[in-house]
Amino acid sequence: MRVAPQDDRATVRVNDETVAPGTFSHAIALNVEDPVLHIEVADTLGHKRLYTVVIRQSHDVARSAEVDIASDAVAVSGEWMAIDVPNTEGGGSVHILRQYSDHHWQEHDVLVGSNTEQTTDGADRFGAALALDGDLLVVGASAEDGAPNSTVTGAETQPAIGSDVDAFIDSGAVYVFRRQDGQWRQEAYLKAANADARDAFGRTVALHAEQILIGAPSEASAGDPNDNSAASAGAVYVFGTNDNDGSWSQQAYIKASNAESYDLFGSSLAVGGDRFAVGAWGEDSDRSGIFQGATAQPHKEGDTDATTSARESGAAYIYARDTEGAWYQETYLASFQWICALLELPAMNSYL
Repeated sequence: MRVAPQDDRATVRVNDETVAPGTFSHAIALNVEDPVLHIEVADTLGHKRLYTVVIRQSHDVARSAEVDIASDAVAVSGEWMAIDVPNTEGGGSVHILRQYSDHHWQEHDVLVGSNTEQTTDGADRFGAALALDGDLLVVGASAEDGAPNSTVTGAETQPAIGSDVDAFIDSGAVYVFRRQDGQWRQEAYLKAANADARDAFGRTVALHAEQILIGAPSEASAGDPNDNSAASAGAVYVFGTNDNDGSWSQQAYIKASNAESYDLFGSSLAVGGDRFAVGAWGEDSDRSGIFQGATAQPHKEGDTDATTSARESGAAYIYARDTEGAWYQETYLASFQWICALLELPAMNSYL
């Protein structure tokens, strides 16, 4: 280890080595059996203070340190943390950590989907996105290959795996885990009703109570779920539980009102109560500002007054529930270059 004093008015010696302020000491070798630092600090008047620092690493802390920090996704709720740990083949797992009263984190469980493929040829990217709320954990697997309408829910969630479903390569899936009796168990396996190859369903997820939002930024419809005429326009799916038996099902299919190819609608998500926001990194409108009500419907390319000249400037859409419980587009937040101009910042494309 190395030590770097910050007080330029003091003379610091670490294990009998003088260390200049603002610089690092030489590497200090510690005895594994007796890892102790002896630090002497002398002020300008010659007064000395002596410190003995004993360094200990508990078994629990060591286990926590084993989690791969090159993670794509992390979610925290209360004393629980979920961390995506990808492997070199493109597969992955989710490590569950718990924080105890002395503030240290200990690994509690390692989760994989019941049909997760980990090999280079078929890796599912399990853990590409995470959302955690209390006892409920949602895990995206954006490269999973299952067929559409193959959602499985309940105690025995064993979706199909193998060549019979690989025609839907990288269509994506989402896995729902619930903590019961201290253990995390898979409760559901979710698929889009219109799942198709390379939709990346599960690339983003958001969770609020018993409602799950799932982004598929590479979904290719222009509005009709099955037309596939707008490559990577993107879509968002809302899943919820059935009041009668608690099973999960798709409740809504959300598209931007101006959906076009390569908008990547669903590339980011946020939810709170009866509203949620969707980012579309590739949206091209050069409108600037916040538009609500009737003006919340941006134009599409080909309209007589369309403005789609700001390539990949990005946009965000806010959805709310109507009195019948259906989702509608409430607000459209266009390119924020106008904010840069207001603050006298360099003009730039903004990704929401």
